[in-house]
Amino acid sequence: MRGARRYLPLKFSRRIMIAFDFKDALASVGLTGPCRQCIMVRARSVFRKYKEAHMTRGGLYLLLTGVAAMAVGPVLTVPSCAQSLPVLTPTEIKPITGSLGTSTLFSIPATCDEQGNVYIRMFAGDVTKVTAEGKVERLYTLAGVPAGDFKDAGKARVISYAVDNRGNVYVAAENSEGKTALVKFANDGDYEGVIDFSITHFYPFKTVAFAGGELLVSGFVMNEKKGEWFPQAHTAIFDPYGHLVKDVTLSGDVSTENAKDKDQLPQQYNNEPASLGLEMAIETGTVTIGWDGDAYIFRNTKSPMVFVVSPAGELVRQMALKPPSPDLWPTHSSMSGARAALVFGTLGDPTKGVMGYPKLYAVYDMQTGDLVSTYEASPKLTAAFGCYTQNAFLFIGWKQPEGQLTLIKAQPK
Repeated sequence: MRGARRYLPLKFSRRIMIAFDFKDALASVGLTGPCRQCIMVRARSVFRKYKEAHMTRGGLYLLLTGVAAMAVGPVLTVPSCAQSLPVLTPTEIKPITGSLGTSTLFSIPATCDEQGNVYIRMFAGDVTKVTAEGKVERLYTLAGVPAGDFKDAGKARVISYAVDNRGNVYVAAENSEGKTALVKFANDGDYEGVIDFSITHFYPFKTVAFAGGELLVSGFVMNEKKGEWFPQAHTAIFDPYGHLVKDVTLSGDVSTENAKDKDQLPQQYNNEPASLGLEMAIETGTVTIGWDGDAYIFRNTKSPMVFVVSPAGELVRQMALKPPSPDLWPTHSSMSGARAALVFGTLGDPTKGVMGYPKLYAVYDMQTGDLVSTYEASPKLTAAFGCYTQNAFLFIGWKQPEGQLTLIKAQPK
Protein backbone atom coordinates (compact mmCIF):
# COMPACT_ATOMS: atom_id res chain seq x y z
CA MET A 1 0.00 0.00 0.00
CA ARG A 2 2.91 2.33 0.72
CA GLY A 3 4.16 1.97 -2.86
CA ALA A 4 0.68 2.58 -4.27
CA ARG A 5 0.30 5.77 -2.23
CA ARG A 6 3.65 7.06 -3.40
CA TYR A 7 3.10 6.18 -7.08
CA LEU A 8 -0.07 8.24 -7.63
CA PRO A 9 1.46 11.73 -7.01
CA LEU A 10 4.47 10.84 -9.18
CA LYS A 11 2.23 10.68 -12.28
CA PHE A 12 1.53 14.41 -12.13
CA SER A 13 3.58 17.54 -12.62
CA ARG A 14 4.72 19.37 -9.49
CA ARG A 15 3.13 22.55 -10.80
CA ILE A 16 -0.47 21.39 -10.57
CA MET A 17 -2.74 20.74 -7.62
CA ILE A 18 -4.19 17.24 -7.28
CA ALA A 19 -6.79 15.70 -4.98
CA PHE A 20 -5.53 12.40 -3.55
CA ASP A 21 -8.09 9.62 -3.95
CA PHE A 22 -7.54 6.19 -2.32
CA LYS A 23 -9.80 4.50 -4.90
CA ASP A 24 -7.61 5.80 -7.72
CA ALA A 25 -4.39 5.00 -5.89
CA LEU A 26 -5.42 1.41 -5.08
CA ALA A 27 -7.19 0.57 -8.35
CA SER A 28 -6.15 -2.79 -9.84
CA VAL A 29 -6.32 -1.64 -13.47
CA GLY A 30 -4.81 1.26 -15.37
CA LEU A 31 -1.76 3.40 -14.61
CA THR A 32 -1.69 2.61 -10.87
CA GLY A 33 0.79 1.43 -8.28
CA PRO A 34 -0.91 -1.92 -7.49
CA CYS A 35 -1.02 -2.89 -11.18
CA ARG A 36 2.65 -1.97 -11.67
CA GLN A 37 3.57 -3.97 -8.55
CA CYS A 38 1.53 -6.87 -9.85
CA ILE A 39 3.41 -6.70 -13.17
CA MET A 40 6.77 -6.82 -11.37
CA VAL A 41 5.72 -9.85 -9.33
CA ARG A 42 4.47 -11.65 -12.43
CA ALA A 43 7.59 -10.76 -14.42
CA ARG A 44 9.91 -12.07 -11.70
CA SER A 45 7.89 -15.26 -11.60
CA VAL A 46 8.31 -15.67 -15.35
CA PHE A 47 12.08 -15.26 -15.11
CA ARG A 48 12.24 -17.74 -12.22
CA LYS A 49 10.25 -20.37 -14.12
CA TYR A 50 12.34 -19.71 -17.21
CA LYS A 51 15.51 -20.38 -15.30
CA GLU A 52 14.10 -23.47 -13.54
CA ALA A 53 12.85 -24.99 -16.81
CA HIS A 54 16.20 -24.42 -18.63
CA MET A 55 14.32 -23.27 -21.70
CA THR A 56 15.94 -23.19 -25.14
CA ARG A 57 18.10 -20.13 -25.71
CA GLY A 58 16.35 -17.20 -27.28
CA GLY A 59 14.95 -13.79 -26.62
CA LEU A 60 12.56 -13.27 -23.75
CA TYR A 61 10.07 -10.45 -24.15
CA LEU A 62 7.70 -9.04 -21.60
CA LEU A 63 4.48 -7.59 -22.88
CA LEU A 64 3.53 -5.27 -20.08
CA THR A 65 -0.06 -5.08 -21.23
CA GLY A 66 -0.59 -8.71 -20.23
CA VAL A 67 1.71 -9.79 -18.78
CA ALA A 68 2.81 -12.52 -21.28
CA ALA A 69 6.32 -13.92 -21.70
CA MET A 70 7.36 -15.37 -25.05
CA ALA A 71 10.55 -17.22 -25.86
CA VAL A 72 11.97 -19.46 -28.57
CA GLY A 73 10.70 -22.77 -27.31
CA PRO A 74 7.92 -23.28 -24.73
CA VAL A 75 5.76 -20.27 -24.01
CA LEU A 76 4.70 -19.16 -20.55
CA THR A 77 1.59 -17.00 -20.33
CA VAL A 78 0.86 -15.10 -17.16
CA PRO A 79 -2.68 -13.84 -16.45
CA SER A 80 -3.28 -10.10 -16.32
CA CYS A 81 -3.54 -8.17 -13.06
CA ALA A 82 -7.30 -7.92 -13.26
CA GLN A 83 -9.40 -10.71 -14.74
CA SER A 84 -12.50 -8.58 -15.25
CA LEU A 85 -13.29 -4.91 -15.60
CA PRO A 86 -15.00 -2.88 -12.88
CA VAL A 87 -18.69 -2.37 -13.56
CA LEU A 88 -20.44 1.01 -13.56
CA THR A 89 -23.41 0.52 -11.27
CA PRO A 90 -26.18 3.00 -10.39
CA THR A 91 -25.62 4.40 -6.90
CA GLU A 92 -28.11 7.28 -6.86
CA ILE A 93 -31.26 8.03 -8.86
CA LYS A 94 -32.98 11.43 -8.72
CA PRO A 95 -36.19 12.22 -10.63
CA ILE A 96 -36.07 15.47 -12.62
CA THR A 97 -38.87 17.72 -11.41
CA GLY A 98 -40.24 20.79 -13.16
CA SER A 99 -41.18 21.76 -16.71
CA LEU A 100 -38.92 20.49 -19.49
CA GLY A 101 -40.58 22.59 -22.18
CA THR A 102 -42.41 21.10 -25.13
CA SER A 103 -40.41 17.85 -25.38
CA THR A 104 -39.12 15.14 -23.07
CA LEU A 105 -36.68 13.81 -25.68
CA PHE A 106 -33.10 14.94 -25.21
CA SER A 107 -29.74 14.96 -26.97
CA ILE A 108 -26.49 13.61 -25.51
CA PRO A 109 -23.97 14.20 -24.12
CA ALA A 110 -24.99 16.78 -21.54
CA THR A 111 -22.85 19.53 -19.99
CA CYS A 112 -22.05 19.75 -16.28
CA ASP A 113 -20.65 22.79 -14.47
CA GLU A 114 -18.48 22.98 -11.36
CA GLN A 115 -21.54 23.42 -9.12
CA GLY A 116 -22.99 20.10 -10.24
CA ASN A 117 -25.71 21.62 -12.45
CA VAL A 118 -26.56 19.70 -15.60
CA TYR A 119 -27.45 21.37 -18.90
CA ILE A 120 -29.54 19.17 -21.19
CA ARG A 121 -30.40 19.97 -24.78
CA MET A 122 -33.96 18.92 -25.58
CA PHE A 123 -34.96 17.78 -29.06
CA ALA A 124 -37.29 20.76 -29.41
CA GLY A 125 -34.20 22.99 -29.20
CA ASP A 126 -34.53 24.27 -25.64
CA VAL A 127 -31.59 23.96 -23.24
CA THR A 128 -32.66 22.99 -19.72
CA LYS A 129 -30.63 23.69 -16.59
CA VAL A 130 -31.15 21.03 -13.92
CA THR A 131 -29.67 21.31 -10.44
CA ALA A 132 -27.69 18.50 -8.84
CA GLU A 133 -30.85 17.67 -6.87
CA GLY A 134 -32.83 17.10 -10.06
CA LYS A 135 -34.86 20.32 -10.09
CA VAL A 136 -35.39 22.19 -13.36
CA GLU A 137 -34.08 25.65 -12.54
CA ARG A 138 -34.10 27.39 -15.90
CA LEU A 139 -35.12 27.01 -19.54
CA TYR A 140 -33.17 28.69 -22.34
CA THR A 141 -35.43 28.90 -25.39
CA LEU A 142 -35.11 30.55 -28.79
CA ALA A 143 -38.84 31.25 -28.95
CA GLY A 144 -38.42 34.68 -27.33
CA VAL A 145 -35.63 35.92 -29.61
CA PRO A 146 -36.79 39.04 -31.56
CA ALA A 147 -37.31 38.42 -35.28
CA GLY A 148 -35.17 41.45 -36.06
CA ASP A 149 -32.20 39.81 -34.34
CA PHE A 150 -32.59 36.31 -35.78
CA LYS A 151 -35.40 35.53 -38.22
CA ASP A 152 -37.66 32.59 -37.31
CA ALA A 153 -35.55 31.88 -34.23
CA GLY A 154 -38.34 29.86 -32.65
CA LYS A 155 -38.20 27.43 -35.60
CA ALA A 156 -34.42 27.43 -35.93
CA ARG A 157 -32.47 24.18 -35.78
CA VAL A 158 -30.25 24.05 -32.70
CA ILE A 159 -26.77 22.82 -33.65
CA SER A 160 -24.93 23.00 -30.33
CA TYR A 161 -24.71 24.86 -27.05
CA ALA A 162 -22.07 25.90 -24.53
CA VAL A 163 -21.88 27.19 -20.96
CA ASP A 164 -19.07 29.52 -19.82
CA ASN A 165 -17.58 29.88 -16.35
CA ARG A 166 -20.04 32.69 -15.51
CA GLY A 167 -23.05 30.52 -16.28
CA ASN A 168 -23.89 32.27 -19.56
CA VAL A 169 -25.38 29.95 -22.17
CA TYR A 170 -24.60 30.12 -25.91
CA VAL A 171 -26.92 28.34 -28.34
CA ALA A 172 -25.73 27.85 -31.92
CA ALA A 173 -28.63 27.61 -34.36
CA GLU A 174 -29.47 27.71 -38.06
CA ASN A 175 -32.65 29.41 -39.29
CA SER A 176 -34.79 28.72 -42.36
CA GLU A 177 -32.58 30.96 -44.52
CA GLY A 178 -29.48 28.90 -43.73
CA LYS A 179 -28.00 31.58 -41.49
CA THR A 180 -26.07 30.36 -38.45
CA ALA A 181 -25.53 32.41 -35.30
CA LEU A 182 -24.90 32.17 -31.56
CA VAL A 183 -27.77 33.23 -29.31
CA LYS A 184 -26.48 34.33 -25.89
CA PHE A 185 -28.41 34.02 -22.63
CA ALA A 186 -27.35 35.34 -19.23
CA ASN A 187 -27.05 33.06 -16.22
CA ASP A 188 -30.56 34.05 -15.09
CA GLY A 189 -32.02 33.02 -18.45
CA ASP A 190 -32.48 36.51 -19.91
CA TYR A 191 -31.85 36.89 -23.63
CA GLU A 192 -28.77 39.05 -24.26
CA GLY A 193 -28.33 39.11 -28.02
CA VAL A 194 -27.26 37.33 -31.20
CA ILE A 195 -23.66 36.86 -32.27
CA ASP A 196 -23.36 36.64 -36.05
CA PHE A 197 -20.47 34.73 -37.54
CA SER A 198 -18.34 36.44 -40.16
CA ILE A 199 -17.72 33.12 -41.98
CA THR A 200 -20.20 31.98 -44.63
CA HIS A 201 -21.44 28.39 -44.91
CA PHE A 202 -20.07 27.70 -41.43
CA TYR A 203 -21.70 25.07 -39.20
CA PRO A 204 -20.56 25.68 -35.59
CA PHE A 205 -21.08 22.25 -34.09
CA LYS A 206 -18.96 22.87 -30.99
CA THR A 207 -18.54 26.12 -29.03
CA VAL A 208 -16.76 27.03 -25.80
CA ALA A 209 -16.09 30.33 -24.07
CA PHE A 210 -12.69 31.10 -22.56
CA ALA A 211 -12.43 32.92 -19.22
CA GLY A 212 -11.69 36.20 -21.03
CA GLY A 213 -14.85 35.97 -23.14
CA GLU A 214 -13.22 34.75 -26.36
CA LEU A 215 -15.15 32.05 -28.19
CA LEU A 216 -13.63 28.97 -29.77
CA VAL A 217 -15.93 27.53 -32.39
CA SER A 218 -15.23 24.24 -34.14
CA GLY A 219 -17.25 22.71 -36.93
CA PHE A 220 -16.99 22.58 -40.66
CA VAL A 221 -17.28 24.92 -43.61
CA MET A 222 -19.13 23.83 -46.75
CA ASN A 223 -16.92 24.33 -49.80
CA GLU A 224 -17.99 24.04 -53.41
CA LYS A 225 -15.90 22.04 -55.84
CA LYS A 226 -16.99 21.26 -59.40
CA GLY A 227 -20.61 21.96 -58.58
CA GLU A 228 -20.65 19.76 -55.46
CA TRP A 229 -20.53 20.81 -51.83
CA PHE A 230 -18.30 19.05 -49.33
CA PRO A 231 -17.43 19.76 -45.68
CA GLN A 232 -14.01 20.77 -44.42
CA ALA A 233 -13.13 20.85 -40.73
CA HIS A 234 -12.71 24.39 -39.47
CA THR A 235 -11.85 25.90 -36.08
CA ALA A 236 -11.61 29.61 -35.25
CA ILE A 237 -11.40 32.10 -32.38
CA PHE A 238 -14.00 34.88 -32.23
CA ASP A 239 -14.29 37.85 -29.91
CA PRO A 240 -17.41 38.13 -27.67
CA TYR A 241 -19.20 39.99 -30.48
CA GLY A 242 -18.65 37.34 -33.14
CA HIS A 243 -15.79 39.03 -35.00
CA LEU A 244 -13.20 36.62 -36.33
CA VAL A 245 -9.94 36.91 -34.39
CA LYS A 246 -7.97 34.00 -35.77
CA ASP A 247 -8.38 30.83 -37.81
CA VAL A 248 -6.87 27.95 -35.86
CA THR A 249 -4.70 25.49 -37.77
CA LEU A 250 -5.04 21.97 -36.39
CA SER A 251 -2.33 19.89 -38.01
CA GLY A 252 -3.69 16.42 -38.74
CA ASP A 253 -7.35 17.35 -38.20
CA VAL A 254 -9.99 15.06 -39.69
CA SER A 255 -10.10 15.13 -43.48
CA THR A 256 -11.51 13.20 -46.42
CA GLU A 257 -8.56 13.91 -48.70
CA ASN A 258 -6.70 10.61 -48.35
CA ALA A 259 -7.42 6.96 -47.61
CA LYS A 260 -5.62 6.97 -44.26
CA ASP A 261 -7.90 9.65 -42.88
CA LYS A 262 -10.96 7.92 -44.32
CA ASP A 263 -10.07 4.76 -42.38
CA GLN A 264 -10.14 6.82 -39.19
CA LEU A 265 -13.62 8.19 -39.85
CA PRO A 266 -16.77 6.46 -38.53
CA GLN A 267 -18.15 3.73 -40.76
CA GLN A 268 -20.44 4.93 -43.49
CA TYR A 269 -24.14 4.20 -43.85
CA ASN A 270 -25.24 2.65 -47.15
CA ASN A 271 -21.93 3.57 -48.81
CA GLU A 272 -22.48 7.27 -48.24
CA PRO A 273 -19.47 9.50 -49.06
CA ALA A 274 -16.70 9.90 -46.50
CA SER A 275 -17.95 13.43 -45.84
CA LEU A 276 -20.69 11.94 -43.66
CA GLY A 277 -18.05 10.28 -41.48
CA LEU A 278 -16.22 13.59 -41.16
CA GLU A 279 -19.43 15.29 -40.01
CA MET A 280 -20.03 12.53 -37.45
CA ALA A 281 -16.48 12.72 -36.10
CA ILE A 282 -16.92 16.46 -35.50
CA GLU A 283 -20.56 16.57 -34.43
CA THR A 284 -20.35 13.74 -31.88
CA GLY A 285 -17.05 15.00 -30.49
CA THR A 286 -16.68 17.46 -27.64
CA VAL A 287 -15.01 20.80 -27.04
CA THR A 288 -14.50 21.88 -23.45
CA ILE A 289 -12.34 24.18 -21.32
CA GLY A 290 -9.81 22.22 -19.29
CA TRP A 291 -8.42 22.78 -15.82
CA ASP A 292 -5.55 24.76 -17.35
CA GLY A 293 -7.79 27.27 -19.17
CA ASP A 294 -7.12 25.82 -22.62
CA ALA A 295 -9.75 24.36 -24.94
CA TYR A 296 -9.74 20.59 -25.54
CA ILE A 297 -11.15 19.55 -28.91
CA PHE A 298 -12.14 15.88 -29.18
CA ARG A 299 -12.67 14.26 -32.59
CA ASN A 300 -14.47 10.91 -32.54
CA THR A 301 -12.17 9.12 -34.96
CA LYS A 302 -11.12 5.46 -34.70
CA SER A 303 -8.24 6.51 -32.45
CA PRO A 304 -9.76 9.59 -30.76
CA MET A 305 -7.89 12.78 -31.61
CA VAL A 306 -7.49 15.58 -29.05
CA PHE A 307 -6.26 19.09 -29.88
CA VAL A 308 -5.40 21.52 -27.08
CA VAL A 309 -5.78 25.19 -28.07
CA SER A 310 -4.92 28.29 -26.01
CA PRO A 311 -7.20 31.39 -25.78
CA ALA A 312 -4.79 33.06 -28.24
CA GLY A 313 -5.58 30.36 -30.81
CA GLU A 314 -2.24 28.56 -30.57
CA LEU A 315 -2.10 24.78 -30.81
CA VAL A 316 -0.51 23.78 -27.49
CA ARG A 317 -0.35 20.02 -28.13
CA GLN A 318 -2.27 17.17 -29.70
CA MET A 319 -2.81 13.56 -28.75
CA ALA A 320 -4.12 10.35 -30.27
CA LEU A 321 -5.83 8.29 -27.57
CA LYS A 322 -5.52 4.52 -27.66
CA PRO A 323 -8.99 2.90 -27.65
CA PRO A 324 -9.57 0.16 -25.04
CA SER A 325 -10.64 -2.22 -27.81
CA PRO A 326 -9.76 -2.12 -31.53
CA ASP A 327 -13.29 -3.19 -32.46
CA LEU A 328 -15.07 -0.25 -30.83
CA TRP A 329 -15.59 3.38 -31.84
CA PRO A 330 -15.79 6.46 -29.60
CA THR A 331 -19.32 7.84 -29.48
CA HIS A 332 -19.32 10.46 -26.70
CA SER A 333 -16.82 12.22 -24.44
CA SER A 334 -16.87 14.40 -21.35
CA MET A 335 -14.05 16.08 -19.43
CA SER A 336 -13.66 16.89 -15.74
CA GLY A 337 -10.47 18.43 -14.38
CA ALA A 338 -7.45 16.77 -15.96
CA ARG A 339 -9.37 13.64 -16.95
CA ALA A 340 -11.74 12.77 -19.73
CA ALA A 341 -14.24 9.93 -20.01
CA LEU A 342 -14.96 8.49 -23.44
CA VAL A 343 -17.72 6.08 -24.35
CA PHE A 344 -16.80 3.33 -26.82
CA GLY A 345 -19.35 1.20 -28.56
CA THR A 346 -20.67 -0.23 -31.79
CA LEU A 347 -21.89 2.07 -34.54
CA GLY A 348 -25.47 1.63 -35.63
CA ASP A 349 -27.00 2.05 -39.06
CA PRO A 350 -30.32 3.92 -38.82
CA THR A 351 -31.05 3.19 -42.49
CA LYS A 352 -31.26 -0.49 -41.58
CA GLY A 353 -32.85 -0.05 -38.18
CA VAL A 354 -29.65 -1.15 -36.44
CA MET A 355 -28.87 0.63 -33.18
CA GLY A 356 -25.40 1.24 -31.81
CA TYR A 357 -24.70 0.34 -28.20
CA PRO A 358 -22.09 1.53 -25.69
CA LYS A 359 -19.75 -1.21 -24.56
CA LEU A 360 -16.90 0.32 -22.57
CA TYR A 361 -16.29 3.57 -20.65
CA ALA A 362 -12.65 4.67 -20.64
CA VAL A 363 -10.99 7.40 -18.54
CA TYR A 364 -7.85 9.13 -19.84
CA ASP A 365 -5.27 11.40 -18.25
CA MET A 366 -5.37 14.55 -20.39
CA GLN A 367 -1.84 15.58 -19.42
CA THR A 368 -0.27 12.47 -20.91
CA GLY A 369 -3.01 10.87 -23.01
CA ASP A 370 -2.63 7.64 -21.02
CA LEU A 371 -5.58 5.31 -20.47
CA VAL A 372 -6.20 5.35 -16.71
CA SER A 373 -9.11 2.97 -16.28
CA THR A 374 -11.76 1.09 -18.24
CA TYR A 375 -15.25 0.14 -17.09
CA GLU A 376 -18.18 -1.91 -18.25
CA ALA A 377 -21.75 -0.79 -17.70
CA SER A 378 -24.12 -2.75 -15.51
CA PRO A 379 -27.12 -4.30 -17.33
CA LYS A 380 -29.22 -2.27 -14.89
CA LEU A 381 -27.80 0.95 -16.35
CA THR A 382 -30.24 1.40 -19.23
CA ALA A 383 -29.70 5.13 -19.65
CA ALA A 384 -27.77 7.56 -21.86
CA PHE A 385 -24.37 8.89 -20.81
CA GLY A 386 -24.63 12.50 -19.69
CA CYS A 387 -21.28 13.70 -18.38
CA TYR A 388 -18.30 12.75 -16.26
CA THR A 389 -17.53 14.63 -13.08
CA GLN A 390 -15.39 13.99 -9.98
CA ASN A 391 -14.77 10.31 -10.73
CA ALA A 392 -18.49 9.66 -11.16
CA PHE A 393 -20.52 9.09 -14.29
CA LEU A 394 -23.84 10.85 -14.74
CA PHE A 395 -26.51 9.25 -16.90
CA ILE A 396 -29.91 10.49 -18.04
CA GLY A 397 -32.82 8.13 -18.46
CA TRP A 398 -36.48 7.45 -17.82
CA LYS A 399 -37.91 5.92 -14.71
CA GLN A 400 -40.25 3.10 -15.60
CA PRO A 401 -43.18 2.63 -15.69
CA GLU A 402 -43.90 6.31 -15.00
CA GLY A 403 -41.66 7.50 -17.84
CA GLN A 404 -40.21 10.31 -15.69
CA LEU A 405 -36.83 11.71 -16.71
CA THR A 406 -34.14 11.00 -14.09
CA LEU A 407 -30.52 11.75 -13.26
CA ILE A 408 -28.57 8.59 -12.52
CA LYS A 409 -25.19 8.66 -10.80
CA ALA A 410 -23.05 5.59 -11.41
CA GLN A 411 -19.72 4.56 -9.94
CA PRO A 412 -17.45 1.53 -10.53
CA LYS A 413 -17.90 -1.49 -8.30
